[in-house]
Formats: sequence, structure tokens, C-alpha cells
Amino acid sequence: MQLRMLILLILTIVFACENEPKQPKSKKAKPIHTSEIENIEGSINETDDTITKHYYSGEFYQCNRNFIESVSLNDSIFELVITSELLMDDSLLQTEIVEEDSVVHRYVFHGMNELYSFKLMNDNKECFNTKIDRRSFIGKIQTDILLDNARFDIKLIEYAPKFDAFVFAIDFSIPDSDVGSEILFLLNKKGEIIENVKSQSFGSSTAYRPIQISQNGKMILSANNLLISNHNNVMFDQKTEVMSSDYIFDDNYVLVVYEYNDSLNRLNAKILDTTGRIQSVFHFEGYTCELSCKTEVHFIKNLNSYYLFDYPQQQFRKLRTNPIRSEIIPLIELEEHLSVDSNQIKISFDFNQGKQDLYIDTITGTMKYVKPEIY
Repeated sequence: MQLRMLILLILTIVFACENEPKQPKSKKAKPIHTSEIENIEGSINETDDTITKHYYSGEFYQCNRNFIESVSLNDSIFELVITSELLMDDSLLQTEIVEEDSVVHRYVFHGMNELYSFKLMNDNKECFNTKIDRRSFIGKIQTDILLDNARFDIKLIEYAPKFDAFVFAIDFSIPDSDVGSEILFLLNKKGEIIENVKSQSFGSSTAYRPIQISQNGKMILSANNLLISNHNNVMFDQKTEVMSSDYIFDDNYVLVVYEYNDSLNRLNAKILDTTGRIQSVFHFEGYTCELSCKTEVHFIKNLNSYYLFDYPQQQFRKLRTNPIRSEIIPLIELEEHLSVDSNQIKISFDFNQGKQDLYIDTITGTMKYVKPEIY
């Protein structure tokens, strides 16, 4: 009898354990509403007035990569070996704390960390071996992108002698979406990070803009920042204005065009020098192309002039430097181009509505237009 009761008790316990409700793991992290980040090690203490819940972002893509870039430095060929490794740990965390009915709810969001290694080699000798992980970019881009299993793509743009550094861009993008952010960072020849800034965000309403480096190597231009070799860096104000395009010209000036808003920024185009000071402002609407306003700039060396086309206003703008000069040429005032001349150069402006061609005499500067192709 005692043996039968013992067996019955064991079966009852097993059945109860198997049928105990289980808390399902969330396949997607809870939306993040704060930028507060914590690197929490070890266990989290529970108290009577605090409830802690953990959220995991589901399966992570195995993105281990290994590639080699050849770089010429001081007439020697170096190899830059770049590798990435998925870290199977909890070193990348974010917490959100919400108080409700005198009870503190602590939400801990877990993201899988990644380790990036940059090794510079010359004649099979290691010059440096730098390792950074995703925590290096905390506070630079949206936290949910870092945590939410973002795919990444590292690009070596080039070696910039004036900065004495390698220029990299790393893109993080959420899988199955067009949402992401780009980081611009520089490593010097010792492997030390000397710049680490957000380059841009891209998504459904913002077109991707590549990082530009001036021909003299003194300026690196991204959608959010202008890095200058003398360290007088400029961060563009996009709190009240949204930048649509930017362009380096003459190695000493940057053209920054914000989205046109008649009530906010009628003079929406600005020319800055290498100290960040504004040298000229004017009204420019550009033309629609892809996801945003586009500013296409053509340079004619013989005339030392830059040409832009403003489709809504049906006019061209000619810019010259040293000093900054700006001239408006209405399309209606130009003669139609009918015959080809050996001194003429053809430039084209492509946009969503069509294409506008322009012929410019490289000796006299005379401009003639071609009837636009409208799609």
C-alpha cells in the first residue's frame, strides 16, 4: 500500500510539472523607447517592489566574415585583414525602467554582440590588430537597430593621408526592411579610433548618400558631419531642418542643401568653408530624384565654374570660388542648341520627370539648352 501511494505521488508531481504554463520567448524585442544602455554582468536581483523581465530578439544571423583589402602607403603595399565574429554572450544589453502602481518594472533587452577585427600587415609583419564590438557604437545610432539583429556591411573607403588614417563606413540595417544607419569611423596607423560618428540614417523617406573625400584629402563629408584634418569638425544641424544633399567643391568649400520649406528655410542652400563658417546662402529646390531632393553639380575646369539645375524654378545656377560668386541663369533666357561646336561641353541633369541637357562653350562660357526630355 505504501509503495502504491509513493508511485501515485511521483506520477502526480511529474504530471503537474509537465502541464505548468510556460512563458513563451518573444521572437521580437519589445519596442525600445529610451536610449539608456547598460552592460549588466551576472544575475539580476529580484525584490518585492521590482519586477524584471527579459526579452530576446530571436534567432541571429551568422555573419562571420573575413576579407582582405590592399592599401598603398608610402610606396609600400599593406594588407588590411577585416574579420567579424558573432559573440554568443549577453554583453550587449539595454534596460528600460517603468514605475507603475509603486512597482518598478525593469525590462532588459538582449542583443547579440559582434566583434570586428582590423589587422594591418606588411611583409607578413603585423602593424596593428584592433578589435571593436557593437558597444563602440552605442549612442551613435538607434539602439533598436544595434539590438534587433541588424545585418552589417563594413567598407574601407580609402586611406586619407591628411588624417593619417583609414576611413571606414559600417552600415547596420534591419533585415527585411530598408531601415538602417551608417557609422563613419577612422583608424590611425596605430589602430586607434580617432573618429567615430554617425554618418547618416536611411530608410523609406531618406536617400542614401555616399561618403565623400575632397581631392586634397583635407575633408571627409557625410550626411551628418564634415570632418576636417585640422579637427575643426562640423556637425550639421538637422533638428529643425532636414538635409537633402551635400557636395564638396574646390577642396575648400561644402555645399549643404536642406529640404525646402517656404515658411522655415527659404534660403535653404548654404556654402560653408573648412572652419564651418557660412560663406553664402541662397534659395535652391533642386529636383526630385529617388527618395529626396537631388542636387547634381557639374564642374567645368576651363571656366572654374560649377553648374546646378533648379527644376521647379526652371533656372540654372553658376557658382565660382575665391571669392564665392553665384549667378542665376533662367532657362527661358538661353538660346536653343542647334549645332555642335568643338569648344562645347555637354552636361546632363537626370531627374524623375525627365532629363535636361545643357551645352557650355568652354572658352566664352556661353550656355545653350536642349529641349528637355519629359518622361
